[in-house]
Amino acid sequence: MAPLTALVVALVASASAQLIRNPPSVADFAISSSGSNEYHEQQLPISSHQTSRHPTPFKTGQYTLKQQDNSSCPTYGESQWTGTVDVTDTQRLFFWFFESRSDPSNDPVIIWMNGGPGGSSMVGLFHELGPCIFNMNSSEPAPNPWAWNNNASVLFLDQPAGVGFASLADEAPMPAADLDGAPGFQSFLNIFFGKMFPERANLPIHVAAESYGGHYGPVYLKHILDSRAYDSRSAFWGNITSLILVDALLDWTGNAVGTYELLCSDHFGGGGIINSTACDKIRHAMPEAERLGLLCDLSQDGHECVGLDMHYTNHIDVYYRELIESGRRSPFNIHQDCPSRPLCYTGKGNFTRYLNQGHVKSALGFPESFVYNGINLDMNTAYTLGHDPLKTTTRELGAVLDAHETGGGLGDIRVLVLNGNDDYIVNTPGQQYVYDNLRWSGQADYRISSWRALPEELAASGFWKGTDDGRLVRKVACDHTQPVCNRCRATNRERECTYTISSSRPVRHWGTAAAGRDVPAPPPPPPRHSVTLSSPTTATSADARPTAVLSPLLQDRNFQNGSSPDIVTPSGSSEDQPSGPPSAPPAPGFFGILNHSAVYEETKNTLSLLQGFQACLPGHGDAAPEQYRDPSQVLSSPMREMCLVVLRSIPTPSEGRILMRISPHPYDGWARVAAQRVLSSLYERFGTHLGPSRTNAQLEEMALFLSRNSARPLNDDEPDPDRWIGQFSGPNLRWESLGLLYTFRELGDETPREQDPCSDIEQFTCGLTRHWPEIARVCLGLCIDLTRRFSDGNSLLLQLCIRRTVAESILSGDASASCWRCLAESVSLMTFLGLHDESETPDYRPTLSSETRRRIAAHVFIMDKVIVLFTGRPPLIGHRYASTPLPLDIQDQHLIAGDEAISRALESLDERGWNTDGGLYASTSLRARLMIALIRDELIEIALGKWRQTRFDKLQAIKERQIQTMAEFPASLIYQHGELDSRSSSPGRVYAKLLIQLEHLQNLFVADRLLLRRGGGLDQSDLLLTSFEMVSLTLLFWTNKDRFALARPDFAWLVMAYATPAGGILCMELLNPSFTGAHPRNTKVTRSSIIQNLSLLIGFLDWIGPSAANGSLCANCSAVIQHVLDHTLNTTGSSSWPPEALDAMQLDFNFELFDTFEWLRTDVSTE
Repeated sequence: MAPLTALVVALVASASAQLIRNPPSVADFAISSSGSNEYHEQQLPISSHQTSRHPTPFKTGQYTLKQQDNSSCPTYGESQWTGTVDVTDTQRLFFWFFESRSDPSNDPVIIWMNGGPGGSSMVGLFHELGPCIFNMNSSEPAPNPWAWNNNASVLFLDQPAGVGFASLADEAPMPAADLDGAPGFQSFLNIFFGKMFPERANLPIHVAAESYGGHYGPVYLKHILDSRAYDSRSAFWGNITSLILVDALLDWTGNAVGTYELLCSDHFGGGGIINSTACDKIRHAMPEAERLGLLCDLSQDGHECVGLDMHYTNHIDVYYRELIESGRRSPFNIHQDCPSRPLCYTGKGNFTRYLNQGHVKSALGFPESFVYNGINLDMNTAYTLGHDPLKTTTRELGAVLDAHETGGGLGDIRVLVLNGNDDYIVNTPGQQYVYDNLRWSGQADYRISSWRALPEELAASGFWKGTDDGRLVRKVACDHTQPVCNRCRATNRERECTYTISSSRPVRHWGTAAAGRDVPAPPPPPPRHSVTLSSPTTATSADARPTAVLSPLLQDRNFQNGSSPDIVTPSGSSEDQPSGPPSAPPAPGFFGILNHSAVYEETKNTLSLLQGFQACLPGHGDAAPEQYRDPSQVLSSPMREMCLVVLRSIPTPSEGRILMRISPHPYDGWARVAAQRVLSSLYERFGTHLGPSRTNAQLEEMALFLSRNSARPLNDDEPDPDRWIGQFSGPNLRWESLGLLYTFRELGDETPREQDPCSDIEQFTCGLTRHWPEIARVCLGLCIDLTRRFSDGNSLLLQLCIRRTVAESILSGDASASCWRCLAESVSLMTFLGLHDESETPDYRPTLSSETRRRIAAHVFIMDKVIVLFTGRPPLIGHRYASTPLPLDIQDQHLIAGDEAISRALESLDERGWNTDGGLYASTSLRARLMIALIRDELIEIALGKWRQTRFDKLQAIKERQIQTMAEFPASLIYQHGELDSRSSSPGRVYAKLLIQLEHLQNLFVADRLLLRRGGGLDQSDLLLTSFEMVSLTLLFWTNKDRFALARPDFAWLVMAYATPAGGILCMELLNPSFTGAHPRNTKVTRSSIIQNLSLLIGFLDWIGPSAANGSLCANCSAVIQHVLDHTLNTTGSSSWPPEALDAMQLDFNFELFDTFEWLRTDVSTE
């Protein structure tokens, strides 16, 4: 059963959301005319508009950073900085950052946001949880011994632009909706952690939001997760670990339905506050409140939610509101009065007056003319008029909680909810209602969990509940409106009342949203000597850091310094007219030197030289093939039915996703980036057509659009990466584009994962076997067939054929006819396109398209050799006919980034074409496997040909060349024994290394068998030791199957391809021992260790199960090995072989399964 996520909620005696509804007048507070939305924070001066006067012009990416001393915010000596970040050309955010008092290098970072909307986070800094705070009746702040930065670094952020010290340009529109602030928040995180404090980028990040932060927090994090899912260049990939919601409002329905329990029962000590008549009216108003709340939630329309607001205001809130307005009760604590509205707390210093003092503004880097205000009235009104405060954010919070279900490192975010039992405005029973009904995967477990008393050591009274894995936690902290909670005071433990955040999981480093990415270390911290106390340090994206420092961070996440869009349309295109080369007859494919018209080609060239003009001889592509059809024919059967099947199977926009993951496997890289752009384009253009209810007319419109684009040639030589991908994304979507989507498992993944420990090795085939096998396989095949109706082929179509071959090998088995047929189709298309015969040129400049062609050719060649050794069938392509050079060892990120990044990467390669940064990328493993496959093809040629006539020294030379080739591989490719013992090791990297090592050993295995068959007086030590190591390495996949969970679809192939043939040699050693005790060349090889490995191998084969694609082969091999072990362990030395139990079996132990080649059988004569 998949582990469910958790929600933990805690309740405390007195904590307040400080959302103020219906204050008496605008002079008292920032309100709206409707009186129906949330209001925030202190009784502060308000402004109709936040001034934008600032000495530095706005410029996207520009930031200031200034280190502060203790003069403005007295602390206990911890470092503090203030600064601004221009998130757009019109919006500038402000922050105040304090280091942890405990261990700033390792403690997490909390990002604090107050609500409002329009409220400044300086309220939280100076009145709630900051390192310095205004005490009762004080005019100056003093150090706060109970600050949150006792155990975490805390960043107080003024956002959206226009709030507090954050500025808007004069011409900029006022933020008026929750999403308006989300892009700016994400941009701020990228600049803060990517450029200003990169040394903190690997630390856990906790986003904390109060009151209206119940909108800010979930909406902003959902925006970040969406950016990651769609591979937006603006996506922030830092280690966001949790969301902390402090008395935060998600859904007004909760406030409405919770009022009765709060005020009319003794559950929370509120009984008797209002009379029984009022309670009876509230009770009768509850069902309608729930009905209106449901309508509001379903519609996600703020205007629809006005009905709930009016019903709540007129029939539920009205009774306690009278007590608030008369001063007899506080909206923040039902057991206290409210002598000073609207905040009800007396004696707190006026921090707004303090922050507007000249010396404070000067220290913060603001001119005297700048006016700080605690809340922006215009912004509050703008939000109110848009009705966003009335909408629910439960969908967004549910998406944040379930982000870990999507895998790929998009997000693994816990949620901590703090709520005060005595609070009225965001009351506890209402919060219980909201979280009990929150729609997310862990809802059932959370709802049935029990409330438990908070541990005594927390020094706070209250209760908490949550699910087992701590995904969502509701619990108590000290009263956030006062520095010390009442229980601390009552027990004289004020000094012990601290707030601590720690991570229960390993810290993920910056940029490791996908575990398979090999991310360079964060750039060095900003030089401290450049930060002065006299004036702020200003830097732009161009001069803030040297390019050499910034580029690794940017490239690793496909960030670019430029502003290229995610979806690039070639010039000359429009939204309704597909772009690309004009429609033209297709080329007839590759023609080799022996083609039928070679003589005519030579004659034409000779005439051109002699006569100085282009000879008018027909070319290969002068006549359009008859099979080129009019795209409108897709609307006729059976093509129409093919189209409808494909289009009906596409997930809805809310369900479909492609995860961002760069791994050492060729299934990821540029193809994943392209697929994300394709999916984004598809939903952007046809999102309304792809809802739950789809009409044939809508799908036929899509089919015609895709077919028209598919009939246009795709230029495989396009050097620009964005234009190359743009040929099959954006307005140029084709059937190949949809086929590419169907090769990614998560597109149709609706099943929660049991675990995701090694998402970096996940392959699209995993999803085909576990989640929607037939849908993906059928639709991928249909997309290939539909493409062939309009095109003879291109490199993208070949990519689809390769992926279908891999899928068939897993679903049907490596020896199946369907797998062999798909491989043959891939080889035939590769040779048709001529990708096997590309020549190296002195002036070759790699591009995404050119390197993709090389990689595709390499992939096809490798697959051919893998299946040949599995089946013993003749190869479909040989090394003598493949002249395409090895792909260069360049990261996909560099290829996608364009010329400048490619040039830098090219210069960093060594003389043999390997990267010099120690990376293990898709290109790295593909190069190594191709080099091994080329040698293997020579061995296959000998084994399946006239091997008896091959000279002994030739075989020995091939073996030595294999050993030398492996020795020359970079260290990053070599598997080190015990590497898996470290939990910090990347399963994706280890998987790639093990595969390379096994393929190397497989070549030695075949070479040794050939050498032994040729004679020459060799002993079998080399073969035995090689076989022992092959079995031992293959068993690592099974003994560490939890680490390699998402590679399990490959297990049946791995055990049959590598362990089983080698296991046959170990069986023969048991039956006919060649040594006693420990092997003289490897003391780890003993009779006991051989038996142990074979026993584990039986377990591995049995674990595959008979229903798996290669299940029957595994079962047969398991039976043979079991009989060998039985004979070895249960019989005496005088017993004869074979035992009676094996009389009905082949005496060669089914060696056709073990070795795949007839010459490997022990009963074959050498004559």
